[in-house]
Amino acid sequence: WDTLNQALWIHGGFDGMACQDMWRFEQLTSTWNTVAQSGPSARYDHVAAWDGIHSMILVHGGYDQGFRRDLWKFEVPLVTSTSTETKTSMTSSQTTTSMTR
Repeated sequence: WDTLNQALWIHGGFDGMACQDMWRFEQLTSTWNTVAQSGPSARYDHVAAWDGIHSMILVHGGYDQGFRRDLWKFEVPLVTSTSTETKTSMTSSQTTTSMTR
């Protein structure tokens, strides 16, 4: 749980096929927003952890036509009522991808 932004962050999953997108649920408005549609490969059965000290999500492993052993970090932007930082990054020990919102 992201206490600073009052939000829940989710990456990937399975809805008939593996998903690659990142979503944020905003508690104050009870709305879901797409944050990114790139980064780690589309996957499911992965694990994610919230690092509240560094405001980042760590995504590890999962399945995407094969078992993954990679670790990604998503640095969460500070969301305010008037603005949102526009650049975030998601990195892996193997790949770096820049995302804009």
